Amino acid sequence: MQGEHSLELGKHIGGFEVIKHIRSGGMAALYLARKRGPGGFERYVAIKVVHPHLASDQSFVEMFWDEARLSARIQHPNVVHIEAVGLENGLPYIVMEYIHGCPLSSFWKRIREEGKCMSPELAVHIAMRVAEGLHAAHELRGDDGTPLGLVHRDVTPQNILLSYSGHVKLIDFGVAKARGRLHETTAFAIKGKLRYMAPEQAWGLEVDRRTDIYALGIVLWECLTGQRLFRGRNEEELLERVRHPQIPPPSHYAPWVHRELDEAVLRALAVRPEERYATALEMRRTLAQATKSLEPVEAEDIAGVLADLMADEIVKAKTELPFEISGVQPIQRSGIHLLLEKPCSQEISSPSTNLHTASQPIPQSIHSKVHKPISMGQVLTVAFILGVFTLGAVGLVVWLSRRAQSLPMPPTQPLAPNPSSPAPSPTLLVPESEAPPQPKASVEPTPPLPSVPPTPSSLTESSMKAPAKRRTPKAKELLIEHVDF
Repeated sequence: MQGEHSLELGKHIGGFEVIKHIRSGGMAALYLARKRGPGGFERYVAIKVVHPHLASDQSFVEMFWDEARLSARIQHPNVVHIEAVGLENGLPYIVMEYIHGCPLSSFWKRIREEGKCMSPELAVHIAMRVAEGLHAAHELRGDDGTPLGLVHRDVTPQNILLSYSGHVKLIDFGVAKARGRLHETTAFAIKGKLRYMAPEQAWGLEVDRRTDIYALGIVLWECLTGQRLFRGRNEEELLERVRHPQIPPPSHYAPWVHRELDEAVLRALAVRPEERYATALEMRRTLAQATKSLEPVEAEDIAGVLADLMADEIVKAKTELPFEISGVQPIQRSGIHLLLEKPCSQEISSPSTNLHTASQPIPQSIHSKVHKPISMGQVLTVAFILGVFTLGAVGLVVWLSRRAQSLPMPPTQPLAPNPSSPAPSPTLLVPESEAPPQPKASVEPTPPLPSVPPTPSSLTESSMKAPAKRRTPKAKELLIEHVDF
């Protein structure tokens, strides 16, 4: 919006010529400027200027000066360098290093549009570079040598820049908390973007460097999964979910994330600050250890990925920016391996179950070491199926046992009949209820025979053959057969 532009193009401010308006935010406008000198010297910078309607707000101007003063003290390759500050017609401005690239938020969005997500190597590389810059800010000391206790409070994808040459930069310490600020935050005031706040920050409680570690954990989680961690239908619902986080491991949505990396990310996202990493440097070392088996990522790899995905933006910049910025071809290497097919394309609203669980099913793993948490619903389903199967098996065994007991048993035949007795006639087994009544015959007792041991000659061939009979299975045999089945 032209009405929000604080400076006119071609105007000189602090020795720099304003040549292009880059963008405007709610509090300030950003311009591209250059400084020329003898011998063809040229240097391009970005100038951040407060909007005119906010220049009269003393509290905001103090916060703006705090950002400049604190950022200028940080000397680290992963933090945008502040060069100068000043006033132009009553408008405060900051001169800072210009980064020809895009914010991580734009890169993340473009990857989603392509139906992909970052590989663990790429996501962890970006997070480690940000952690290094954060640690330098957290360790900042005042003139007296005492720690300033600086907390960024706004570590988000919008404040992480990726240069087209493959470098990672942390920017915008505008809402940072530190000892000796000109502008002190009101008690219980919430500073920062709600979606990336730690629980203590969302409650308006005291924050420290571990609050930034939590925010960086959210950024890394979203880079690995391609999902938003916290979503809500309105600000109230989103605030409630941020204050009471329920966070599944990244492997829930990115099956190639192995268990050690899962644990490293979840430690940064611990609800209690004392359970998180003590420093950003510790987080960086843990992430490096968790991904030591993966191929290292270099700046040329990121430059190659950006050249592929952000090609339209790069071409557009060549028509709008000086050749000294847009015409220089950075060293690139194909980074196609740093992008992976996205496992699920549907956006999640927010995990609604306990830690290490999620509302969506876990995609099938393509990695042998993927940690898949089991939900309570799955446990109850398996228990129910096992219970039904057990009851059915017991019932079948009982039914077979009773059936086997109800079958009639064949009469017992003597092993060797008396040779003097006539061979018994075959008897037809008839159920008692169908057998006709038989008259009772008087049977006279037979005198006992002398006990003579049988000899082979006294046994007839017919007496050695047992009468044929149908074999009835026993209940024990039925039970064994059933169990084997």
